[in-house]
Amino acid sequence: MREQKFSSEEIPSNPLTSKAYYARLEAWISILVNFTLFGIKLYYGRLSQSLALTADAFETLSDVATSLAIFFIARELDRPPDREHPFGHGRLEDTTTLIIAVLLFIVGIQFLIQGCQRIFHPSPIQFSLPALFAILIGMGGKEILAQVAFFLGKKASNSELLIAKAWHHRSDALDSLPVLVVFLFPRYPWLDGVSSLFTSTIIILMASKILRGSVSRLLGRSISPEEKEKILNITSQFKEVDNVHSIHLHDYGGKGVITMHIEVDGSLSVKEGHDLSEKIEKEIKEQTGFEGIVHIEPLSEEK
Repeated sequence: MREQKFSSEEIPSNPLTSKAYYARLEAWISILVNFTLFGIKLYYGRLSQSLALTADAFETLSDVATSLAIFFIARELDRPPDREHPFGHGRLEDTTTLIIAVLLFIVGIQFLIQGCQRIFHPSPIQFSLPALFAILIGMGGKEILAQVAFFLGKKASNSELLIAKAWHHRSDALDSLPVLVVFLFPRYPWLDGVSSLFTSTIIILMASKILRGSVSRLLGRSISPEEKEKILNITSQFKEVDNVHSIHLHDYGGKGVITMHIEVDGSLSVKEGHDLSEKIEKEIKEQTGFEGIVHIEPLSEEK
């Protein structure tokens, strides 16, 4: 197996094609919006003398810390490969996604427990118009942040980190849904618990999906049918290749290695086989962004 060489030139130079760029952009937008929501909730919390709304304001402020953490982690994603990490630092995205998914799962479990408690022990909630106004603004602001994160996630090649962040914003918006339901239907306080159960189910299912995806990538996922088809299309361009098998993907967050075995006519010289493998590896690099390692084998006699 030949030694692979890596340099900082392998990192995309255009920031608009970088997942890290979109993660930093989402983090800044989230920080600005959360600071604004903090001010609104704090103002109306003091105005209505609502301790719950004031506490919610400081909980919104804590989301700024999460966004700051993602901003600094995104900076690490752009670091070029080094001696200790020859394939870059892309797996930080999956690690951070895993943490956010676990937090989402915990939030979902909390909603589930609260929902069960409120069904069996419903209680009316006292509202004021300023509090309702702040709740609606908070829900709207958080859903806008979720939509922004979903949009930027798609722009960043379906970044799981940004999709997880979007669901984190949406869970904050759904947190106020049970309160809003009881306000709209004051005669049915048990709806508070039912809506909490509905919310918890959505969050737990989405958290589980994100969790499975991030764990799968960290453990080492198999090559997808679409990726395998692209590799076969590349090798089909070379008439010397008779059979391709044992295709494996070693993904380190958008960078890594694709290995494969190809069968060729046994009469090919060592130099011809070497040149062929280099041509295929070059095409793999250009079309997928991954390094290619091609193992040459003589054509099986059974064929």
